[in-house]
Amino acid sequence: MRGRAAILEFFTKDIAASKAAGAVFVLNPKTDVGVSGAMGWESGTYKVTVKGAVVETGKFLSVSRKKDGKWLYIRDTWNADAPPSSPAPPTAPAAPPAAKK
Repeated sequence: MRGRAAILEFFTKDIAASKAAGAVFVLNPKTDVGVSGAMGWESGTYKVTVKGAVVETGKFLSVSRKKDGKWLYIRDTWNADAPPSSPAPPTAPAAPPAAKK
């Protein structure tokens, strides 16, 4: 996403859909955080549960820059530990009806 409006729209929809599904997103409190001048970062792991069952675990990295006294995200990414699900195999087209004799 690029730009405030696009980022806000993405997260607003994503959070609403997650809440509706009963998903709970938890960051591991033991994260790695650092600052160097006007740059900062945080990385760690997360867990997502739905109705108490773990549905995803992964890791994240957020990079921020201090501008006019405020910390602004400039990069934010996350990756699930498990590979993505395989897509369903394509279905064979239906055979044409047999000709009547």
